[in-house]
Amino acid sequence: MTWHDRMARASWRGFDFLTDSHEARFGQRLVVHEYPGANVPGVEDLGAKAPGWKLTAYFIGPNYDLARNGLLAKLGEPGAAWLTHPWLGLLWARAQAWTVQEGNDKGGFCTIAIDFLPGG
Repeated sequence: MTWHDRMARASWRGFDFLTDSHEARFGQRLVVHEYPGANVPGVEDLGAKAPGWKLTAYFIGPNYDLARNGLLAKLGEPGAAWLTHPWLGLLWARAQAWTVQEGNDKGGFCTIAIDFLPGG
């Protein structure tokens, strides 16, 4: 099995890319109230935080820049769309932010770290 075979496949707005791991964020919105003279704070629960997911897309090869540009164009489109997540399945999501990393020393290799939020 090669490194390429170990990569998982994901898709955003029908544009396929390779990934090897993911992050999922969850939590509660809590407000801590500290009162003068009290030794125990009050904690107010405001409900769940919006979940979030992070995937890193990999583009490899002599023409990786063409695929990179294709995904960047899809990420720049407004609104929510279906994210085919390799571990969590289909998610209605919005691309919130993304970071491109590439360099001459990479030799035809680029990554795009993408933060997704629920589509609403």
